[in-house]
Amino acid sequence: MREEERELQCAERLVKQRQIPSRPIRKLGTLAGKVLGKYGVAAETSTNELTNLWSRIVGHEEAQMTEVGIKRGKKLEIICANNLVIQKLMFRKQELLAKLNQKAPNLEIGELIFRSGNLTRRPEN
Repeated sequence: MREEERELQCAERLVKQRQIPSRPIRKLGTLAGKVLGKYGVAAETSTNELTNLWSRIVGHEEAQMTEVGIKRGKKLEIICANNLVIQKLMFRKQELLAKLNQKAPNLEIGELIFRSGNLTRRPEN
């Protein structure tokens, strides 16, 4: 039996040596995020979340007169209905930036860019 045990151990070693190391299993959420990101679904979801966060932080009055634009790197563009709204927000820029980074640190926003433009939704008066 001793001979059989040695042959078995030798065979096990040979099998282990020939096995290809397996790649770590990826989580389904990671793969789904990549696929959805490829087709733009993830960007739309994050834009909606960012819009909701902006509305909560800035307040009802300014939220009705602004929209979240494009995020490029660490810069977040905010589209404002007019220059008066831009001026109001400029006074609160550091406060708004701090609140955004506090509530959503994963976004890593370093600068807010305010610009005047047409809003896709009409401001309520």
